[in-house]
Amino acid sequence: MPAYVFKGKTRSGAATSGERNADSKDAVIAMLRREQILVTSVKEKGKEFALPKFGGGIKPKDVAIFTRQFSVMIDAGLPLVQCLEILGTQNDNPNFQKVLLHVRQDVEGGSSLADAMKKHPKVFDDLFTNMIAAGEAGGIYLAGKDWEYLRPATPPVFSLKEFLASIDRLLAAEDLPICYAHFGRAGRSHPMLKRQRAQLLFWESVMREELAEGEDRLTERCMGRLLREDPELKDFGAMPAADQEREKFFTASSLKGYWGFLQENPQS
Repeated sequence: MPAYVFKGKTRSGAATSGERNADSKDAVIAMLRREQILVTSVKEKGKEFALPKFGGGIKPKDVAIFTRQFSVMIDAGLPLVQCLEILGTQNDNPNFQKVLLHVRQDVEGGSSLADAMKKHPKVFDDLFTNMIAAGEAGGIYLAGKDWEYLRPATPPVFSLKEFLASIDRLLAAEDLPICYAHFGRAGRSHPMLKRQRAQLLFWESVMREELAEGEDRLTERCMGRLLREDPELKDFGAMPAADQEREKFFTASSLKGYWGFLQENPQS
């Protein structure tokens, strides 16, 4: 069984590293997630190497086309890693192909999309990656002619304190447009991030109240109450039917991520 070396962060944000024996890199990542470690790098022992930085021959037009295609695929509900895999393997520019596949590798290893892209500054500049970072902290934003919908992205290894701290750091930065890594964009990040911060705290209040009433049908109860009371979800019924079906699934996933945090932190 091969050995793998890893780097990551604990739930408290502390850096950690070590070695695990497993059948594959995916098995190591799954093992570390069970230990509540956010993986940033996993490499088979003896094969560690620094990834080269590519960027030559990649034009702004190439990045613009990628961004447009990436947005369409994300809006269609495809997983992030799958989008990067498809766009990377199908890209006609060999240098850009290498960049995208290295970004996919880092994201699959546990890195955020923004951090993975920051390793390639000749391709993705600070403005681009900061917009992505704001979107990853923000979650999902959908808007139609007469409605809008905002939902947090709370993954299985979730810490409200760290999430709020990330939003606060972004609020201290320039008020740039925000591109949500899951869905959507908005012209200014600060108003959206303030709304997201308030929403996260509202969800905590509702979920703690429901948890105090017992765990029977907990997800169903919370989802029903949030759809009724969260002002950011009030237009759920106005969304297209396909968006509603998708959001029922992802809202349940967001709730499960939040549950893990609440169960380990009876009081925040």
